[in-house]
Amino acid sequence: MPLPTASPDAIFGLSATDVTALATIALAIVAALAFGASVFLAVTTRRMADTTMRAAEATQRAATATETAAKATQDAAVATREEAEATQEEAKATLEQATATKEQAKAATDTLAELKRTRELDWRPHLVWKDLGGSSTPDRIERKLHVQNLGRGPAINAIYLREEEPSGKRHFIASDPFDLAAGAAEAVTAVTQPKPAHPGQFTRNTLPREEMVCMDQFYTWYRFWPRTIQPEMFTVDFDEEGTPQNWDSPGWVKGAEEIIFGG
Repeated sequence: MPLPTASPDAIFGLSATDVTALATIALAIVAALAFGASVFLAVTTRRMADTTMRAAEATQRAATATETAAKATQDAAVATREEAEATQEEAKATLEQATATKEQAKAATDTLAELKRTRELDWRPHLVWKDLGGSSTPDRIERKLHVQNLGRGPAINAIYLREEEPSGKRHFIASDPFDLAAGAAEAVTAVTQPKPAHPGQFTRNTLPREEMVCMDQFYTWYRFWPRTIQPEMFTVDFDEEGTPQNWDSPGWVKGAEEIIFGG
């Protein structure tokens, strides 16, 4: 049997028609692969675009959150500044109130001082006296006086005090305590005392020296000298319970208290 012979148009034993068909199939496969690759690339690109979009949205949200936080911080700063300004205004108002209170306290103190001064002037005694002479021996001197209260208030526990040295012997002369109403006058006798005068009783250093001491109803002490208008004064201040606050009185008051109240 004879062997088959190849056609002159055959390639590797395939006819031209078969080759063409195979080529067409190959091209179709390549086109399908290319389409698949295009579809894959499109899907991948879409996913990347979605991812990028989401990242952009997240960035936008982060930016919005940062802007909100910045605005909140700014609002907080404004509120803090306003609170600081309000605190400063409150401190200023408190200082003004304290200043006003201090001024009111000073005004009240001044008013009380003026009332006290007015009360003292309204109720102040003022003693004047005239020496009417007397008698004396080496051991005893007696002096008679005419005493008058020219003030508007009573003289309470008034005493006449004198120190002299007529014959080389010093005599401390004092009267008994007496009271003298405003405008009243009285004859007073002073005699030599058994004890010397208190060291702080007299102001003058030369002899003879004399003075009159009395109190008013407010426990203010007065000391008068001859031909002197303004007396020396000492006021005992008491607290609400009646306890004296400045009992450390001067020597002339202590000396008068020893004679009036005994000591």
